[in-house]
Amino acid sequence: MGIVDPDGQILTRYMLLTPGNKTWMEIMDQIHASFIDMLKQSDIAINELKGIGIGCPGTFDSKRETISFAPNLNWKNIPIKSYFTQKFPVPIWFENDTNLSTLGVATFGEGRNSDSIIGIFIGTGIGGGLIIDKKLYTGNTGGAGEIGHMVIIENGPQCQCGNRGCLEAIASTSAIHQKIYRSYLRQYEGSGILNKFKENPNKSDAIKTAFSSGEPAAVAIINEAFYSLGIGTVSLINLVNPELIVFGGGLAESFGDIIIKSVKQTVEQRAMPGTYENVRITCTALGEDAPILGAAALVKMKLENDD
Repeated sequence: MGIVDPDGQILTRYMLLTPGNKTWMEIMDQIHASFIDMLKQSDIAINELKGIGIGCPGTFDSKRETISFAPNLNWKNIPIKSYFTQKFPVPIWFENDTNLSTLGVATFGEGRNSDSIIGIFIGTGIGGGLIIDKKLYTGNTGGAGEIGHMVIIENGPQCQCGNRGCLEAIASTSAIHQKIYRSYLRQYEGSGILNKFKENPNKSDAIKTAFSSGEPAAVAIINEAFYSLGIGTVSLINLVNPELIVFGGGLAESFGDIIIKSVKQTVEQRAMPGTYENVRITCTALGEDAPILGAAALVKMKLENDD
């Protein structure tokens, strides 16, 4: 979380780990307490804020009052709006977290001069966002941008959403890490290779270290995942024909140009001629600031629309 001024300068940042084995209410309580603590440490009163933007995982109902489904947290029908509006005496707006990351890129990052942008953010899952004609596109019921749940492989690996073969189940940080771990467990049980991989708390870094080591099974798993990212990107280009596709999240930060090179190669081989030649594909430099800046951009946009 962060406090951002109207020009997009982050004045204060604050980070906490999502607590495990907690109810949604306990997690929200911890977020609320940390937010109040951040304000106190920054010597800022809550009524000095113009508004609050909150990014949430999963899909919303159309009125942005309830998280309909967040598969990686196993949340369904969470009353996010009623919880936070009771806590904060300032205007508050909610949006999918990767929609906010894409909005942050569009407003304060690489997409400032682009009308159409697709954001692809790789972490525990794979989230996405769509900017069309400089506006965030959320679809008919608010569920647009679920890029991680495009089916890439028919009857492929099981996804947390209940479907099979989703991009998220193949190329998310969690999916890649789990696949490498299982491979190492078969080949290197009891060895330093397995222990070093298992004990690294940063999954993206563990994956990058495995790739850099040249271990054949890990390299093959990662290359397969990046190829699937490329296939997903091909479908998005053919569908939307955007100006910019931007990758973010921990895995993109770790691999950078390696992911971009792989995705571009697949796009050049598989996308429809006339759709991809002028698409810019890159990683965002905003890093973990992308969703914070997107939340600020959401507040700014809502306040301007109200005016």
